[in-house]
Amino acid sequence: MKTPIKTYLYFSGLLIFSCSMVAFRLRQTQTPYYGFLLWNLFLAVLPLGISHVYLLTHKRLPSRLYLLASLTLWLLFFPNAPYIITDLMHLGELNRQMPDWYDPLMLFATATCGLWAGFVSLQEVEGVLESHLPRWGVALFTFGVWFLSAIGIYLGRVLRWNSWDFFRQPGAVLQDVLEPFLRPEAFPRTLGMIILFTLFLWLIYGHWKSQAETEHRPVH
Repeated sequence: MKTPIKTYLYFSGLLIFSCSMVAFRLRQTQTPYYGFLLWNLFLAVLPLGISHVYLLTHKRLPSRLYLLASLTLWLLFFPNAPYIITDLMHLGELNRQMPDWYDPLMLFATATCGLWAGFVSLQEVEGVLESHLPRWGVALFTFGVWFLSAIGIYLGRVLRWNSWDFFRQPGAVLQDVLEPFLRPEAFPRTLGMIILFTLFLWLIYGHWKSQAETEHRPVH
């Protein structure tokens, strides 16, 4: 299903709104503390940029190698989109120079923006894969993306790995990915975190997508 232009317009508005809130807070408080939100927003939107560039160029480069390379790059950065919701953990760190409601709204806006970017990007990728995989294959791919995203969130939030560390230290990153599954008795909280994030992201994306499909279903 093609993403309607109004989705991009609303998303652009939310992105500008979120960045403006962060910039205003930095200016008012004269502290750089929440500056990381701007970087996290950039990383959250990056997968959407990758998937959109592929959509614009794949007809001129219709090779499976280009598809595989684009998907690999997209998948490495995709966890940054849902990762931004974990920034809500900073909610208790209020600054008395700002109204009590300001930080919750700002953090929720950036988290929503990151999730929205991820949803639209994944929907674009699903549209590409529909011509290569059966319907059940696309559904399995989608669930796998959310599972890998949950692992990525764990790697980023708990172990403080970054997406580019996969290129710099692939062995160490892969070891940290596999260890909880090879020794599950030693990592109950890690596995709990991965399972809960997987289910949450899969369910909320499923709801979002079903609403989008309902909107565009022809009325008889």
